[in-house]
Amino acid sequence: MDAMIQFLSKIKRALIPSGTESISRLPSRRLAGNCRFTASDNGVLLHDESSDYSRLVKWDEIGEIVVIRVERWVGDTLLLVFELREGGTFQVPEDHPDWKSLGNAICRHLPNAKQPDMWFLEAVSSKVGSVQIYPQPI
Repeated sequence: MDAMIQFLSKIKRALIPSGTESISRLPSRRLAGNCRFTASDNGVLLHDESSDYSRLVKWDEIGEIVVIRVERWVGDTLLLVFELREGGTFQVPEDHPDWKSLGNAICRHLPNAKQPDMWFLEAVSSKVGSVQIYPQPI
């Protein structure tokens, strides 16, 4: 048993730089919780107030939007998930202050997008975990 502990100790010293007591996660590339989503005629402006990161996602850069119902211990949470044509995504939880204005802007700026009343009702009543709001063009 002592040989095993010594072996694991050597591995730990090799993997963890000296002066560090544990392995920590790499910094996340996700936006922090202070992100704002502002819809305009030009697109959706993503702005992280804590890092001052901003990016305008133009409406024609959005390939697909779905609303996903995520089950929680107490109630469910809905997420608006935007898939960009370039392959990136961003999501907005239903308790975010910009949820309603962003949901209303989708049908104003994207042809063939479902109305918020329709997709919200479908998402909360559906047995399926996701509802397509805006189809990816063929």
